[in-house]
Amino acid sequence: MRIPKDGKKVYSWRIFSVYEWPQKNFDGSIITWERVYKRDTAIVLPIFKWKIILARQKQPDRARRYYSFIAGKVEDGETPRAGAKRELLEESWLSAKRLIHRKTYDDMQRIVWPIHIYIAKDCKQVQKPSLEPWEKIKLLHLTFEEFIAIMESWKLPARSFENDILRMDKMGTLKEFKKLLLD
Repeated sequence: MRIPKDGKKVYSWRIFSVYEWPQKNFDGSIITWERVYKRDTAIVLPIFKWKIILARQKQPDRARRYYSFIAGKVEDGETPRAGAKRELLEESWLSAKRLIHRKTYDDMQRIVWPIHIYIAKDCKQVQKPSLEPWEKIKLLHLTFEEFIAIMESWKLPARSFENDILRMDKMGTLKEFKKLLLD
């Protein structure tokens, strides 16, 4: 769902913007409609030495550590692909020979929030992490089975991607996904 052409930005800050527009209802009446836009996010699932990399992360606004993908917001003037490459390097100090776009999610009702999923293949370590002052990240090197166990625990914040991965088992495509990641 997108912001209509007659949508007017009424609030904007670093990550969120709010838009309003006149919306004609089915009965002919007109009301003010609104939608929140959140900056695009790039999520990367790196493969390093036949292991799947996830993060165990701590940030000042959360009481406990949590699991996360390598991810972050796409910066102004940056493509989602460039954002994925940058986040991969900053948070995991890895660079990928191949970056495969898996899917883009944008399926929330009143929030426009494009989430771009990438699989980073043939990764190599090229530098030490360059974390933001609010990030503490420990990388986890997981087997496919360990990765699926974390997915099944519902402890990752990327619910749409998590749901898709868990549906693969029911649809009979989980082995194909494992092959995409590890071959």
